[in-house]
Amino acid sequence: MSDPVVAPPAPPPSEAGCDSSTICDMLGSEQGVTYKNILQYMGLIEQRTMELIKIQQYIQMKVPYPSGRFS
Repeated sequence: MSDPVVAPPAPPPSEAGCDSSTICDMLGSEQGVTYKNILQYMGLIEQRTMELIKIQQYIQMKVPYPSGRFS
């Protein structure tokens, strides 16, 4: 039995113009979030969040500080 946990807050990736095949392949299902795969979904969210944080840190390192900020 694979009961949905919650309804997604946003449209499915296909409706948003995204390719969801990678996520479906990783989870082995196209049913959405269920009690069986919620930890996998959360892991994917954490992984993508960390990637975005690293990108943001890289961008911030490349932008010079305004003069007088640390004076």
